[in-house]
Amino acid sequence: MYTALIYTKRPFFLRVGVILQYTQQQLLEVAKFSSDDILQIRNCRQEHNRLGFGYQLAFVQLLNRFPTQVPFEVMTDILAYVSVQLSIPSKKIDAYNQRQPTISDHQEMIRKYLGLIRFSEADQEHVNRGRSQLLNLQAKLFFAKHKIMPRS
Repeated sequence: MYTALIYTKRPFFLRVGVILQYTQQQLLEVAKFSSDDILQIRNCRQEHNRLGFGYQLAFVQLLNRFPTQVPFEVMTDILAYVSVQLSIPSKKIDAYNQRQPTISDHQEMIRKYLGLIRFSEADQEHVNRGRSQLLNLQAKLFFAKHKIMPRS
């Protein structure tokens, strides 16, 4: 299950199945680090931690969720772009993914840095109610279109 986030500074891309699709152009624009992003990344002491932190930062900015932690989810195109921006070899991600507590700590730091808000159970209930209403409306439209009378 993914951590759902609400993030208003970056565009949200359409969910198709469980993978969010994005174009190469969106990757280049949305995952490009600002000077503030670079300062946050430089707070990490070792290269593999800077790469991992940067990777997670780019990932959440692009996909509006964090990568799964176990096993650590690596999307090669995002990793390659982060690697180039930071001038750190992408193979260093292997060392980063050896320590799950660091991955979790970085996610919390990124959450605070970006001002992300956790998606609560109450939010999920609200979404579910909306889905039910939408499904009922779609059913009514289908019945009307096909001249089907619902049971009384």
